[in-house]
Amino acid sequence: MKKIFETSLVSRSYECDSYGHVNHAVFLNYLEVARIEFLKTMGFTLDSLKTNNLLLPIVKIEIEYKRQIMSGEKIIVSVEWTKIKYSSSVYEQTIYCEDKKSVISKAIITWVAVNLKGKPIPVPEEFINKYENIYGEIERNE
Repeated sequence: MKKIFETSLVSRSYECDSYGHVNHAVFLNYLEVARIEFLKTMGFTLDSLKTNNLLLPIVKIEIEYKRQIMSGEKIIVSVEWTKIKYSSSVYEQTIYCEDKKSVISKAIITWVAVNLKGKPIPVPEEFINKYENIYGEIERNE
């Protein structure tokens, strides 16, 4: 059974727009915070990735907004690594309300493994192995 990473966040008043709810652009910050925490569970930080000549820039984000987030609302953000190609991969992320009874937003994030010069490289096996040891197998589309 595949395990999915989740982290909790609380929205802040300064993230709200003139409509009184969290601005849609802030959702991208929530997704990024979750991805950073997700990488930490595998023992990776931005500095450790750079030390290993690896960066993981985002090249595409598809996001669907299902409902607003209000100031002070507790949310859960999930990260699931769902597909691997040669140098690119896909994360599926969901933002839920605190009780997980409703979905607030869904996103599909495509990223590419590159070296420090920005040249695409294969997704490192060490990276894949650490994920699969914790979370389960990933679909590979070589």
